[in-house]
Amino acid sequence: MGRQLRELPWIAKRSNGIWYVHWYDKRARQTRRCSLKTKDLADAYHMFERYLAKWRATPAEKPRGMNVTHVTVTKILDFYIARHIDRERIDVKRPRSARPYIEMFFNDTPLNRIRLQACAAYVDARRAGQVRPALRRRSTFIGRDGSIRRELLILRTAARYALKHELICHSDMPLIEAPPEPPSRTVYLTKAEFKLAHETAEGELKDFIALAYHTGARRGAIENLTAGQVDFDGGHIHLQPDNASAKQRRSKKRKPITPILRPLLPVLTRLTAGRGPSERLLSKKDFYTPFNRHLKRLGLPAKGFPHILRHTRATHLLQAGVSIYDVAKLLGDTTATVERVYGHHSCESLGKKLDQFDDA
Repeated sequence: MGRQLRELPWIAKRSNGIWYVHWYDKRARQTRRCSLKTKDLADAYHMFERYLAKWRATPAEKPRGMNVTHVTVTKILDFYIARHIDRERIDVKRPRSARPYIEMFFNDTPLNRIRLQACAAYVDARRAGQVRPALRRRSTFIGRDGSIRRELLILRTAARYALKHELICHSDMPLIEAPPEPPSRTVYLTKAEFKLAHETAEGELKDFIALAYHTGARRGAIENLTAGQVDFDGGHIHLQPDNASAKQRRSKKRKPITPILRPLLPVLTRLTAGRGPSERLLSKKDFYTPFNRHLKRLGLPAKGFPHILRHTRATHLLQAGVSIYDVAKLLGDTTATVERVYGHHSCESLGKKLDQFDDA
């Protein structure tokens, strides 16, 4: 007489020390298993309890393993953006800009079916411009490796966030491989190019260029700068607003306190006049397109991105012999980051100093 078949799933530890959930598949007439990916018994029981709850709710799905609810890419992104990005207001633009591409390619693919082959297919499709969501003001859909890497890492982060909040189990996690990080763009405006760009600009664009250059701040910090963040008595600009969340303050993209330099004093005096503490200094919300068009008119299309003003400021300071520690403090970066991105410029200034010392 054969052994009686088990009606409920059970867990057992394999020889590798990892716990597995087992169940009998009546259609295939064999026992199947799925890894819980843990060697801790308490953790295994916790995940097994969640699995049993899913199994009892939808028993027809039990032969499919741990992914009973078939958590899709769309559901994970919805959960991540609604629960984390929109609530904490951290780097809202990048996840939202990456979402249409991810959803259009993977659509309702179960999360646990995203493996290396699927990631490679996504990379190839993005490089070829075959992923074309309905987006405004988009002339090309060909993705660069930096953008593709960011999109896949956002999907991985969303999956980890869902795992942390027990929306999915360990076996639901995707296996994501992104392209390697591209080298940093070290292009910058020469002093003559910056002078030309600043003097020929008009209106708020001229003010934006002056503020972004002399503070070394990122575009978003200048676009959202309010009158209350300017402290004339202390001679500082508080790039981090007072209502910033704790996570925004811990962000890697720090917004430091920068000094009000002489070239900025008349600009800030004019922009803050008659404005309340919470009013923004610049009415335009996005300076990317105006700056890009301005640089194209000057014959500098390859340098038409506002972040170049941050690169330019750091480069000019290092070329002038300013300490790398002072440059890092102004930018709100670590000295290691400044050395990695602008190290060749600090090396040039060091060489000039040593030549002057040897000639003396």
